[in-house]
Amino acid sequence: MAQDKVKRSPSQIKYELIQSTIKLWVVLLFLGLIFIFILMPTYTFKHTWNPQFQAKTNSTYFGAQGHFLIQLCISFHFFVCFNSFIC
Repeated sequence: MAQDKVKRSPSQIKYELIQSTIKLWVVLLFLGLIFIFILMPTYTFKHTWNPQFQAKTNSTYFGAQGHFLIQLCISFHFFVCFNSFIC
């Protein structure tokens, strides 16, 4: 039985490439978030990484919550926005 191949236009190929790139970024972002949540209760995170991150993200506008906003909230917002492009 002969299979008929459907020809795709260059714009469809470009769209599929962009969509697969976004899917890759979503997967990497999700794995990064899981990595952060797994490492949060560890000694290394609490006493080495978190103080360094807090020192870099402490600003006048956000104050002490700056590291939390950047580390968790903005990451989730990116995750949700990228997922909306996939659907």
